Amino acid sequence: MRETSLHDDFFRTFLALLLRAAGVTTVAEAAVAGALVSLGFAATLSAWPVIFAKQPVGVWAINNGAFVVMQVVMSLILTIWR
Repeated sequence: MRETSLHDDFFRTFLALLLRAAGVTTVAEAAVAGALVSLGFAATLSAWPVIFAKQPVGVWAINNGAFVVMQVVMSLILTIWR
């Protein structure tokens, strides 16, 4: 079994609580919520290497694109599972 970090556990729990509090019940709502959460939190928090370390924007976009897809899938699973 793969070990998960405290950050991963927190984010999954946060996402599940957020979906429930927002009343997300459809697949479309889950996809939008997952994309907004990932763009709102992950994209802004991971922007510091681009800004301060002058990392290429393409690397940032690829990493965050993958994270958006993961969050949308996780939101879909959490919504359907309920």
